Amino acid sequence: MINILLSSNEVQIRNIYDVIEHIKVRPALYIRENKISNLQCYLDGYQAALIHNAINHESIFPQFWYFHEWTMQKYNWSSSVAGWTNILLKENNNNEEKALQVFFELCDEFKTLHPISIQKIKLTKKNMDFYHTKCQTFDGKMNQIYENANELLLVKFSHNFGFSYFMLNENKIEGSSWTKRFENEKLAKTHIENLFDAQNSWEALSGDLKLILEQTM
Repeated sequence: MINILLSSNEVQIRNIYDVIEHIKVRPALYIRENKISNLQCYLDGYQAALIHNAINHESIFPQFWYFHEWTMQKYNWSSSVAGWTNILLKENNNNEEKALQVFFELCDEFKTLHPISIQKIKLTKKNMDFYHTKCQTFDGKMNQIYENANELLLVKFSHNFGFSYFMLNENKIEGSSWTKRFENEKLAKTHIENLFDAQNSWEALSGDLKLILEQTM
């Protein structure tokens, strides 16, 4: 949690969504001009500060990294490396101020994203050995995202946002598996099976699913 001083009042910033809310209310204080490109620079700096302080994931869901995917889906972009800023500018005739306003509206919608089901499997040493072998590149070097994962969560999202899987090591996310999405459960499980040779039994989780995910962040 970060404490900042606004006028004479101390404001607690718990996560990036609090930052965005404060910017929405008083944009000139944070980004000087009502431009979406200024907002992106500010948020990039915030996220860089998290990484610099070894905070890889804020304990929130949805993670803000998903916002790019959300924006792509909203405007039916099949694929893009342009980033959410450029997509919103393109969709709003390169009007910086209009794109900024649309960002705030879209972000409010995005924050309602939530898991509607979670399935879990245990990963064995055999699964991870298979993965490590499969990730060996043609020159003999290893290209591994996950080192010591022992569980995998398969999440179905609301809003027709598809499925993602989360790799866990001692109940904490390992790697960046949560950035990959699949249209349906069959595609997701086929990918997982091919990656880990996983024929393991799936367990459906119950309870506060959003809290379950946040506790892994």
